[in-house]
Amino acid sequence: MTKEIPKRSQYPVGAPSAKKPPQRPVYDFQAPGVQTGRTKPASRLVYDYKQEEAKRCPMPRVPETPLVTSVQQTAPPQPARKSERPLFDQKQAMAPDQTVRQNKGMRQMVLPLGTVQVQTPPQRQAPQSTAQEAEATAKKARPQQAKTVKKQAKKPLTYGEARRRRRNRNLLAACAVVLVLSIGIVLSFTVLFKIKTIEITGDLPYTQEEMLAAFGRKAGDNLFSFKAQNTQQTMTAALPYLESVTVNRRLPDKVELVATAAVETYMLNSNAGWLVLSASFKVLRIEAQPPTGLVLVLGADAENPATGAPLALTDAEKQQALRTLTQTIGAQGFPSISEIDITNALELSFLYDNRIRVLLGTVNELDAKIDWAKYLCLPGTGEESRAATDRGTLDVSSRNAEGRLKAGWTAGKL
Repeated sequence: MTKEIPKRSQYPVGAPSAKKPPQRPVYDFQAPGVQTGRTKPASRLVYDYKQEEAKRCPMPRVPETPLVTSVQQTAPPQPARKSERPLFDQKQAMAPDQTVRQNKGMRQMVLPLGTVQVQTPPQRQAPQSTAQEAEATAKKARPQQAKTVKKQAKKPLTYGEARRRRRNRNLLAACAVVLVLSIGIVLSFTVLFKIKTIEITGDLPYTQEEMLAAFGRKAGDNLFSFKAQNTQQTMTAALPYLESVTVNRRLPDKVELVATAAVETYMLNSNAGWLVLSASFKVLRIEAQPPTGLVLVLGADAENPATGAPLALTDAEKQQALRTLTQTIGAQGFPSISEIDITNALELSFLYDNRIRVLLGTVNELDAKIDWAKYLCLPGTGEESRAATDRGTLDVSSRNAEGRLKAGWTAGKL
């Protein structure tokens, strides 16, 4: 059985279409007092929805403060206008000549322009203000505007940020200090602190001219262009009989030299000749013949002696023993020492007044030994002291069984 295919419906040619064309809507004006005829109004009124909502639910108005950037002649602020009459009044809008259209449940109202009374408030002319009034207005507006600006709260710093800021501040402060010091140093060496006066005081074994020549500075030089210690060493080396010199700076422009003269105290025989030494063992001069009236130092060999240089011995132990012994004798005030023997550092001795040799032994308890020897050697100091004509050897290098220093006297032997 074959299935029949439905045929497509065909309309007769020239036959009208079953679908009716759209017709224009018919408006039924049933409102009382409305004219049935369609009249074209002169103009139409547009309903402002936002304005009507604003009237129904008014929002609080925030006053705006003007920002005055320059003094200009501006009009004073206008007073608030009274509430105007609404543009749309339903009672007046329903005039007899209104036209109402209805289209499928919707009613459209066309109002002629003459039926709505719109009152326009009269425009006021702002009085011309002077420059003083504008400036006063601006001054009053500034504090009000400043109050309206909200200050943003500062965000708290983290530990890392605070540490970084503190490090940056310390670095900046250090750079500032270095810069200030650098500027001060440059100014002090170029412009400030010029030497105007050089004053020399103390024991002067040399003339003023010789002292100034050894100093090596003159008026006009910078006060800080030299080191005091180096200058002292240079001057004492150049002037042998200058025991010591102290260089003092007196701001802003003065240098003071305090000199101490060297005194011939000791003599020592060496390969270079007889060395004349000061109390601090500075070589004052070298002679071919032994000088007189000086303390003779025995048992020491000088190493490369030079005039103006300190004495240097080949044996460091003997040199230390010599210094210790001479300092102790000087501190005790032992007079009339004729000779010091340091041939053996363990058997030190000295000769008193060319008639009594004092045996000291080592440098241990040297103060007590010399004090005991002084009591025994100087006449009239005690019952056990030697007479002024006694000659011999006094041994104070040992102690007795009770732990006290004992003295051994040998007459006639030096």
